[in-house]
Amino acid sequence: MADSFVLEQRQKHLEPDSPYAAFSLLNTGRDAFLVRAALIEAASHTIDAQYYIWNDDPTGRYLAGRLIAAADRGVKVRVLLDDMNAAGDDALFATMDSHPNIEVRIFNPVRPRSGVGRWFSLLANFDRVNRRMHNKSFVVDGAAGITGGRNIGDEYFDEDPAVNARDRDVLMLGPLIGPLSDSFLAYWNNGRTYPVSHLYEPEVALDAEVRSRLVAESTEQLSFHAQPARGQQAAQTFLEGRFEALIPAQAELVFDPPPADFEAPANTPQPSAKALYRLAASAESEILIESAYLILTDDQLDLTHGFGNDELSVVAFTNSLVTNDLVTNHSGYARWREEMLRQGMELYELRPDAQGCRNWIVENGACGGQGLTLH
Repeated sequence: MADSFVLEQRQKHLEPDSPYAAFSLLNTGRDAFLVRAALIEAASHTIDAQYYIWNDDPTGRYLAGRLIAAADRGVKVRVLLDDMNAAGDDALFATMDSHPNIEVRIFNPVRPRSGVGRWFSLLANFDRVNRRMHNKSFVVDGAAGITGGRNIGDEYFDEDPAVNARDRDVLMLGPLIGPLSDSFLAYWNNGRTYPVSHLYEPEVALDAEVRSRLVAESTEQLSFHAQPARGQQAAQTFLEGRFEALIPAQAELVFDPPPADFEAPANTPQPSAKALYRLAASAESEILIESAYLILTDDQLDLTHGFGNDELSVVAFTNSLVTNDLVTNHSGYARWREEMLRQGMELYELRPDAQGCRNWIVENGACGGQGLTLH
């Protein structure tokens, strides 16, 4: 793939036959936003984006506008979204999809797209509808990528004044981009994935003028806390510094593929769960867990017997009731909290009223505090 800045960076920082990939954690939402924006500006040939949520809000519209601008210069863009949160934003995705260089597809969609009829359809097809795509990936020119827990939206990028979803993902170069692309294609080519143009009503389809307006919005003076690099040269300069800081390491990418049978029971352990079991079983001195929803089944709790002994400590960080955005999930965790403590696990819960957390909120101005949640 000639004339790709991102591919040149991969060749610069990694030997062609090296088994190592190179990584950098994206710990803050603002950093995650800036890197994604810069990768879009630096793209020369292709961008593949896969997300559970893409909000029609300032950061979501900004990144959509920059993807359209990339498509204007010839970059082929594919956007893959889960239907559960996409239905309300059909107009945004229809606008993107109307560009000849952009294709948007929706995984496991439900009709109707809105109203009471949609809720009846959700209930009538619960087994199928319950199979959602939580996978998240962002791959540019087949050479650099981002994967992790963040969706696209203000609350994930420290830009929502009311809600801040604390999350984490990783920027990477190297051989793991191949498996990351395989994960994307497994859903993109699935029989339950449909072009967005097959789903929205005709009046939602928007024209080139609206696309141009979306691009224009993304070039105006921005009110974001984090100001993205403007233009290809500025983006490349920004990314050069990020790629220089990457840490090489051997790694394995694990993802859960779409189900072969959407009507089958959903309680079979998936590849990611099996990989976590193997990783935990190989621990010698310490296991550190950060999870928004720390819910263990009876069998999983049985596996933790002995984890809290003198040789192996288990420390877990999760949401408190006040920071959990799903009370039902918190009740699943709270049910086993005392048992986990009895087995020697150390448990820590996110509290927006804790002094350290309050200091962080004041320093970063990310949200009002009560909207803080661990994702």
